Amino acid sequence: IAKGIVINGLPILISPSPSFSHLDQYYAECVTGGPGSFVLPVYAASEFVTAIRRKLVLEVGGVTDPNAGPGADPGSVPVDAAA
Repeated sequence: IAKGIVINGLPILISPSPSFSHLDQYYAECVTGGPGSFVLPVYAASEFVTAIRRKLVLEVGGVTDPNAGPGADPGSVPVDAAA
């Protein structure tokens, strides 16, 4: 990220583990980064094709879409990336 690399995320939450049910929040806070980075969570198998297509269009087209990710809930608890 310090060298200008952008890391985007596509967390698959079709059958989330009870111990890691907030994978989308973890990606947003601990995995993705860089200018215009985003997270596109997939909650159902039927969303997968659309999410992949949207991710590719955003990345290849260089489009920065602030509404692409889930955004943090105002009352959400930050994820401890070191845990």
